[in-house]
Amino acid sequence: MPVAIGFAVVSGLLMFWMVALARRAWRTLPPGAPVPVHGGPAGWDKWRPKESALLVWPVIAGLIWLVNLGIMIYTVTAAHARSADGTSAMSALLILPMIILLVSEHLALKAAGRAAGESGT
Repeated sequence: MPVAIGFAVVSGLLMFWMVALARRAWRTLPPGAPVPVHGGPAGWDKWRPKESALLVWPVIAGLIWLVNLGIMIYTVTAAHARSADGTSAMSALLILPMIILLVSEHLALKAAGRAAGESGT
């Protein structure tokens, strides 16, 4: 069970930072500033207005978090039923997509800041 608590804490911190990044960009970017949204493996191929793009990042993170939480609950329950603890590696793998999303959001907001003519976003 400590692994599940660690997963909840780390994923909660990642969610907090994603929302904090979006909130900061909301305040610093001008109205309607374009923000890149990753449309697939090809890269940053779509730019959306700030008002819609800044909602996309936390929503996607929330969906990933819900899926990961379901997987973690199932894994912890199954491991407890078998009296085994295989959740450590699983929790590390489940955190990885959220870390990638956080870095992607940070880079997208830096690109939006450069496009808007601001530094430090």
